[in-house]
Amino acid sequence: MPYYTGIDLGKRKADISIIDHKGNVKVQGSVDAKIENVLSFIKPFKKTQKIVFETCGTYYWLSDGLYHAGYKNTT
Repeated sequence: MPYYTGIDLGKRKADISIIDHKGNVKVQGSVDAKIENVLSFIKPFKKTQKIVFETCGTYYWLSDGLYHAGYKNTT
């Protein structure tokens, strides 16, 4: 079953929501804006999720960190 992860990235916090294919919220929360925290939060859904994120500034560390952790860009 696919999951969809949305990340709203700020300077200090990342708000994350994960929903299933029917739109049901599986988990949501806020973590400090550090790659290890984001990866830890989304890890349970790794193999079956699509990730999108919105940011108002520097996002390269998130993009690069997700890529190096095995989350490949499919667009």
